[in-house]
Amino acid sequence: MKKILISLVLIAILFGCTAPIPGINDEAAITEFKKVRADYGMERGFTADQSQMNNYLNKLSAFRGAVGFGEAGRVVEAEIDSATAFLYLVKAMSESNSLDFYNLNCKDIKITNTLAYADAAMRNADDAELKINALSPGALEHLRENQLEAVLDYRQNAEQIKIAVNELC
Repeated sequence: MKKILISLVLIAILFGCTAPIPGINDEAAITEFKKVRADYGMERGFTADQSQMNNYLNKLSAFRGAVGFGEAGRVVEAEIDSATAFLYLVKAMSESNSLDFYNLNCKDIKITNTLAYADAAMRNADDAELKINALSPGALEHLRENQLEAVLDYRQNAEQIKIAVNELC
């Protein structure tokens, strides 16, 4: 029984994990990625509409599973992390704007949420930065111009929100 199990594991490792993933090639995947981005109006930048961003991220995440591990997959991952960083920044800004600074309670859920969203924005911006920096020059052409700088701005803005809230508490 043990030998059969080991044999099955080896077969799975040798053939299952190294076999090409059925799906779409990089060129078709990049074309589809651009179509998804256009369908959601994200060609030039992201929107502050949280519902639309959530729908866009859900579509990209579902699409990511079909793309595979090639260049197109890395481009989509960088886009997902960039969009997620932006969405969490928007959420942090929205929460911080709803704070009552005259009656500030540092244990208020809005404070906790603001800090959590700012942390998530910074974490995703860091992930996006790493993924964007790892892309080839050809793959970078499929992202927005200056997307790396935008991601760095998301991180900086989230960090400023976190510092401002921490100074109040």
